[in-house]
Amino acid sequence: PINNLKFTYLESKNSPTKASQEGTNYGYLGMSVSGYGSAFFLYLNKTVTYDLKELRLHVYSEHTFEGHKMDLELQLVHEKNSDKTDQSIVGSDELNEFLTMSVLFSIARDKKSKFIEDIIEEDEDRTDERLRYKFAFVKSLDLNQFFNFNEPYYLYKGSGTTPFDCGKPMTWLVNKKVEYLSEKQMRQIQIAMMDFDFDDTEKSITYHHYPNGNSRIVKPDYQTRITYVENTDRDGDDV
Repeated sequence: PINNLKFTYLESKNSPTKASQEGTNYGYLGMSVSGYGSAFFLYLNKTVTYDLKELRLHVYSEHTFEGHKMDLELQLVHEKNSDKTDQSIVGSDELNEFLTMSVLFSIARDKKSKFIEDIIEEDEDRTDERLRYKFAFVKSLDLNQFFNFNEPYYLYKGSGTTPFDCGKPMTWLVNKKVEYLSEKQMRQIQIAMMDFDFDDTEKSITYHHYPNGNSRIVKPDYQTRITYVENTDRDGDDV
């Protein structure tokens, strides 16, 4: 469980000050969570440990499926912990330094996401909807809710997507199971991620980030091989 942290705008470690002053957005929306948990995997029947470093939130999803984006994507970015990994496989070329586990969300009628409820707070005194929602300090956020490895998932090798890690090899594990949120919750996320200043004198709102979402542009000439991990669905049928 993660306590007393919230999503904010993290500056890339490679962010040039000059570019930032010129208005180039080198930051990204995320939550630093170092020390809050680890993921454990087996490789050649030996344990590999990846420590959780960041949560990243994207509207709309960075991943596309048959050309379509999902409404929201939560990425759990991990870094390999060589000290806690079996030393005989630490230097394996098959083990990337970074691992990201991705959770996809879609808007659905009569559905609500507990995750969204945990990360968003509402200022009920604000009558203007554009000012009512912001990211909250979470009281308790349990990420285990998203992962059940009896469910199918996609697995492939690529890279990161921020200026900090776009050149670094990264293994991606993308849940095939889709989580749901309400249309109102989607609106709350979009308002919170824009990050605003309100001028009481001018009665004006200035948005600083992502008025149209923060998903990345898909590079049309880039291709990677995706391995689909076969498993069984909830009814026990092969998928």
